[in-house]
Amino acid sequence: MKTTLSLLAIAALALPITAQAQEQDGASPFNGAHATVEIGRADTKARQNGAPVSNRGESKAGLAKIRGAIGYDAALGSNFLIGAEAGIGTGGRSVKQRSLLGGTYRVRPGITYDLTARAGVMPVKSLLIYGRGGYRWLRNKEEITGQVTGNGVYKHTDGGWTYGAGVELALTSSFSLRGEYNRTNFDKNLRQNRLSLGGSFRF
Repeated sequence: MKTTLSLLAIAALALPITAQAQEQDGASPFNGAHATVEIGRADTKARQNGAPVSNRGESKAGLAKIRGAIGYDAALGSNFLIGAEAGIGTGGRSVKQRSLLGGTYRVRPGITYDLTARAGVMPVKSLLIYGRGGYRWLRNKEEITGQVTGNGVYKHTDGGWTYGAGVELALTSSFSLRGEYNRTNFDKNLRQNRLSLGGSFRF
């Protein structure tokens, strides 16, 4: 995680300098600071800690994922771009399954937040194709009920590497639409895939 934060800090210092250099010759519509709002489908897969490896767990998907983010992008020449982004959003729908001792095990994803960087190519000035990578945290609640012993509610925050790819289309110099797919592996028992659509406002 320290490595990721260091890279993001370096990018944050370098991006404004790069963007200023680009202003001289027709900056990309993706240059500069932006605010983004997304809605998406989150597919969460969870398995109770201690379950055998052969138990692949249960998953739950649904249109219950909303994310907001702020970031900064800068073009490198006329065809390449780098950027950094910080986001916060909802965690998706809860996952329910039979517990190891015959009761019910449920994971309720809560707030999620992330720090990521992206790099991409622009085959034309208004279209960006990019890859994204970074670190994501998820606050969640584990509930165990219906057992003779061991019932309880456990709240904690999990963190893991997140990576994915997306496309972004600039409709004007200050507004663009994006579609993105991400995968996050929090640990061996919890992971999430996310497909989202959103809009970015530049200022």
